[in-house]
Amino acid sequence: MLGQAPLDFLSDELNRRYAYTKPAIQRALQMQVPHGLLDFPLANFSELALVASPLLSQRLQSAALDLCSALQPRFLAQNCIAVGWPFAVDADVLTVDYAIAHSASDASGWSLRLVEFQAFTSLLMSAKLIQEAHASLFPELSDHLAWQSSNENWELACQAWLAGAEGSVLLEQRAYQRPTTFDLILTAHRLGLSIVEPTQLLHEGSRLFVRNPDGSKKQIHKILNRLILDELDTHDPVQKMLRQANLDWHNHPAWYRQIQKGVQPELKLRQEPPCVLASDWRSLGLPASELVAKPIFSYGGAGILFAPEASILDHLARPEHYLVQRRFQAYPIMKASDGADLYAEIRLIIRIKSGLPWIAMQFARVFRGQRASASQLQGLPGEGMTVLYNVR
Repeated sequence: MLGQAPLDFLSDELNRRYAYTKPAIQRALQMQVPHGLLDFPLANFSELALVASPLLSQRLQSAALDLCSALQPRFLAQNCIAVGWPFAVDADVLTVDYAIAHSASDASGWSLRLVEFQAFTSLLMSAKLIQEAHASLFPELSDHLAWQSSNENWELACQAWLAGAEGSVLLEQRAYQRPTTFDLILTAHRLGLSIVEPTQLLHEGSRLFVRNPDGSKKQIHKILNRLILDELDTHDPVQKMLRQANLDWHNHPAWYRQIQKGVQPELKLRQEPPCVLASDWRSLGLPASELVAKPIFSYGGAGILFAPEASILDHLARPEHYLVQRRFQAYPIMKASDGADLYAEIRLIIRIKSGLPWIAMQFARVFRGQRASASQLQGLPGEGMTVLYNVR
């Protein structure tokens, strides 16, 4: 049934009518920023407009609310204080990836499957830029939202949430040498922030400062954090400095390890099949050939074991570092212009700091084949990142 599909009929209608190419999307993105500010990698962005069906929107909101409710006790600052962060703040963001998967037991033929989650923000401003570019490319979408409707102004709400007032910076190491450098630069530009490297930090007691090139210093009152502590040496003095800093945070660095897919076996999620650590894989009552083992501390599909042999699961060196669950088959959402099946993982970026969780952005990573991986994008028709709109 059409009404049961993941995408609204408007998706096919708009993509047939306009039939944009990737260079057209790239040009539209460039027009939204000052000349020369950014170089958008062509292969990373899809030329498609995607509009969620009411059923998909409802399922995404329901799944997100269920996950946030299950994680609620873990969002409290005391969990980070207990592991050596005396000035930790409550978690304020949850980023969640859902796959659209075949489901023989669902009348629609498809369901959502939780892929991973992290208390970390990335690509929010890039998704907003796509939405702004689409306003000129797809006029019919000008009054459709790619986030959960609320009484707040999106820009003002995100400015307060991510950056706050004066005295805020964006913290990242090797910021100009990353695959997501375009997003870092865009985020800093949109929010009026400086990008600060860890080597520029200095502290006086619990106060943190940024060292300017002229030798002066400026106190930092809030950090929009994109620094992943796992990428620093354990004995790096930056770790000690950040632990002692008493300031406001978006993406507090301790949350990256505290809230991630490795805690899923401990959660009771209504819409998800059982998930266990590898040491308990036999409790699932399924043959190994029907399972997948995912490394907890690996991302983007790296190191996943599909249909592993039972002996491999039984003899993993660190079984506590793997999640095991039933495999799923990706469900095609549409056809590319060359006729290839397209699949999608949906990313939700959720504000959890104030009141009820708010889906501040939803976008899709569209791919060809059964596995989603940004590293495998080749610039082929359809694949890449695009926002996911709700129907009016």
